[in-house]
Amino acid sequence: MLTGFQSVALSTIKTLNHNKMKKTLMILLATLFATLAFSQQKPNTPNNSTMKQPTTQQIKAVYNIPALIGKKIDEVKKMIIAGGASANGIEEPTKAQLNLLDWDWSFKKDGYELQITFYPKTRVVKEFFLATNDPSGRTSDYKKLLKIGNLVETDLKYKVEPFHPLDNKSVYTGILITKK
Repeated sequence: MLTGFQSVALSTIKTLNHNKMKKTLMILLATLFATLAFSQQKPNTPNNSTMKQPTTQQIKAVYNIPALIGKKIDEVKKMIIAGGASANGIEEPTKAQLNLLDWDWSFKKDGYELQITFYPKTRVVKEFFLATNDPSGRTSDYKKLLKIGNLVETDLKYKVEPFHPLDNKSVYTGILITKK
């Protein structure tokens, strides 16, 4: 059994511990509320974990144009069709048309048209033209077409030229690719 003094001392200790716990709990709760209030006032910055990250859509190559550079039209045609493209009204030049300077064939895959110009007599490819798939026939960003064609502007094997319509130099209808 506890003596009167021990009982009072124990009661005082319990009260003090209880008061300390109350104070500690109050401090913790005040800190928590202050943290929450501060975090809600904080503007969204790139370092703020609550900011939504923009979803970037990866652009996949539709054509592998660098692999076609330097090949004759018949080999290019086989490679493009094997890659899943469809031919758009390909016609062979007649004997009379063999004397023409150049001849065009067109292919389409995933909404992107690739026009290939070649010399009918020698069957050597002169150039490739990759058109935008925008319904207007124009785009403000030709860099997307580089990815569609698996192209790099600084490649030493070929030259890439963004192609403007005559009436507007701020948009593009496609890109022209020629062997260097």
